[in-house]
Amino acid sequence: AVSAVGMKRKNNEGNYGNKTDAELDDVLFTKLRLREAHDDGSGSRFITDGEYSTPLAMWLESHPRDSMLVLNNEKLSMVQTWKRIFQHLGLSVPSNSRIREMIEATQEAYQSKQSEKYKQSQTQPYKASDWLMEMLRRHYEPYNQQLWKLLGSPQWW
Repeated sequence: AVSAVGMKRKNNEGNYGNKTDAELDDVLFTKLRLREAHDDGSGSRFITDGEYSTPLAMWLESHPRDSMLVLNNEKLSMVQTWKRIFQHLGLSVPSNSRIREMIEATQEAYQSKQSEKYKQSQTQPYKASDWLMEMLRRHYEPYNQQLWKLLGSPQWW
């Protein structure tokens, strides 16, 4: 949810580029409250797009679990995550040092590209407030628990 709003700000979509962080917090808070008011699965895509367990359960009805690899975006800077990716794809696994080099090069290129985009859009990255992040964590917790159960994993890769 936070990254979706941040991308809208960076890309100057709608009037998101003109809003302060506090105003963007209010937008997400409102969307979160609207989502929580609807038990039928409807609600803002800003919120529902992060509820991974529901679409994954449908996918697993027609595809074997071992045919997919679900990853946590926050773990993409870890060598172990990339080893799992290479193994899952049936590719030879590079050395730890080579994987670290690839991660660092990718991070540098990404940071440079993001800096340029923010410079062009004349905006700053969105930093959600601590209170909003806590509300979002609480909202997503049951979905994450369902996801871990579906995956048969106690941790979030």
